[in-house]
Amino acid sequence: MVLLTSTRNILNEKLHKISQGILSPRDVLFELQEEQLTDLLAPNFIKEDGHSSIANGESILPGDVSGQLVLDRKLGETLLKEAQKRNTTIDLIYSLEGGDLEDFYVLTSSKGFFTNQKARTTFCPVQASCEGIPTLVNVNCKYQFNMETRQITYTFNDGSKFEIEQPSRRIIIKKDIINEGEYLS
Repeated sequence: MVLLTSTRNILNEKLHKISQGILSPRDVLFELQEEQLTDLLAPNFIKEDGHSSIANGESILPGDVSGQLVLDRKLGETLLKEAQKRNTTIDLIYSLEGGDLEDFYVLTSSKGFFTNQKARTTFCPVQASCEGIPTLVNVNCKYQFNMETRQITYTFNDGSKFEIEQPSRRIIIKKDIINEGEYLS
């Protein structure tokens, strides 16, 4: 709480200097650090349907994106090819523990990427951030994969639906479970 108060006080002082013509808005924004902006704005984000942040991670490339969770490269490839066949797009958030060059297509076609791995310099985090994709590492989640299958419905950006049967995959964060195919931001 002290950091938030301190950040707000510093920003308030700078805003006051803008109003007096001592500083320009560009000067203030140029000096503003990502953490200061996050601390300032985070309490003001609207909680959709009562949902709030359930996980934290270390940002490599910040951004605000939403999409449907994909935890498997082959499923991601199938969805992207289906979107192309339908002449539409799909917003995917890709996540996996490891990853390599074979993940390139799904990774670079996703809106966001996160992993529970701490390493910032492994292939997927580096490649995602280089491609301009918001990227988080060290997210406090566990991956759970089961062989039992379930029906998943994905929605393309044109509103059309695609149903596919897949092994049950999900991430667990504390007591929260997010199944593959669910929307997250």
